[in-house]
Amino acid sequence: MGEQEMGIEVKRVEKIEEGPTTHRKYRKHRKGIIYTLMGEHVRELREVLGWTQADFASKSSFSVVNVGLLELGKLAITLDEIREVSATFGMTPEHFLAGISSPADATISSEDGH
Repeated sequence: MGEQEMGIEVKRVEKIEEGPTTHRKYRKHRKGIIYTLMGEHVRELREVLGWTQADFASKSSFSVVNVGLLELGKLAITLDEIREVSATFGMTPEHFLAGISSPADATISSEDGH
C-alpha cells in the first residue's frame, strides 16, 4: 500500500540552514494520524511543563519552526529525533511513546462520549 493510499501526503521541502540540524538538506513533511498524535502529545507535555515552543527549541536541536511543524503533525521525525524529544522531556522513548493514544483509542473515546 502506497503513501497516497494510506492518506499520507508527502512533499519535499528544502531545509532551512540553521543550528545543529544543518546536516540535512531536505526533510519530508507528512500528514498522517501517527504524526498528528505524536504532535499533540508533544504539545500537551510542553504545556504541562509551562514551556513555550521557543523554550522547547532551546532545550533541543529543533528550531522553533520545526517544533511548530512537529506539534501540527506535519514533521516526519527519525528514531534518533524521537529519542531527543523524549530526553528533552526527561523520559525514555518507551515512556514518551506509551503516552501517545492510538487511533483506535481516539475512536473508542469519541464513540463513548468521553
